[in-house]
Amino acid sequence: MRRVTGRSVIVAAVAVGVVTVGASTAGALDSGRPPITRVITLGDSYSSGVGIHRDGDDFDEAGCDRELDTTPGAKLAARLGATATMVACSGAGISDIAEQVAAADIGGDGDRTLLTLTIGGNDVRSYRGDDWPNILLECITDLSCDDTDRNGIANIDDLTSELTDLYSSIGAAYGDITIRALGYPRLMQSGKFWCDGVTGVTHYEADWMDAQVDVLNAVIASAARFAAVETGADIEFVPVVDEFDNNGACRFWQRDRYVNDVLLDGTSISGASFHPSQKGYDAYFEALSASVLPSGINLSAEWLSLA
Repeated sequence: MRRVTGRSVIVAAVAVGVVTVGASTAGALDSGRPPITRVITLGDSYSSGVGIHRDGDDFDEAGCDRELDTTPGAKLAARLGATATMVACSGAGISDIAEQVAAADIGGDGDRTLLTLTIGGNDVRSYRGDDWPNILLECITDLSCDDTDRNGIANIDDLTSELTDLYSSIGAAYGDITIRALGYPRLMQSGKFWCDGVTGVTHYEADWMDAQVDVLNAVIASAARFAAVETGADIEFVPVVDEFDNNGACRFWQRDRYVNDVLLDGTSISGASFHPSQKGYDAYFEALSASVLPSGINLSAEWLSLA
């Protein structure tokens, strides 16, 4: 796998601009587009709701760890009086999204449909070939995980290409669909000198892990922008940095964390570890809502009366 190349530098530069404007879309009213009547949630565990329950058996649909009511897409659909479709699945990678799109059964050209997803995290590979969960595990058990030459994201170019192709394929197939590629939160957000909430992680390691999330988000942002230009579809990256600010797993009190620390399910490590808590998914909901709706609109009255 290659290290950062010239193309990757360009990708990161484009992403900076996208991150700045990604959540400031004028919304359907300003564009003259009709309001959303269907919200489809695709993607991985950060979309399905992992983190809300410690025990996998507590999910509405345990096979994919799906929470059907309190995830961002479902909450937005409820606010809009729209229908909600959940096909995201824990563990999903980029190659799984085509099957999820087919399962969602999107009608026509995607008019009045919002498709929201997180994807890419499970496709990350380090320079030694580890996936993201194993990178996190090393940071908990090894004092030198913040070694970019060993644990840094090695497949930036591949991720950019695969995500661009993914978003472009959906945008080309459904020209009137609205696509919101949600970013991942900075997981740790340590204090100045320590990470109180996660045993075994120094503040240097916590900062390094958050920096890797920033790299992944820059890739997603660039891919979304490239796909939007290529297809002309309404495709945007939605960052969640502000919504999760100062509420990572390093916070001392559990009540202040929007991202879980290491959680146990019996004697095993729960899949909810280092995933958003319900407060985190509520923060995702705020970012998603702001990206598709005009600011200040009354969702229950003015917006719905335009349907």
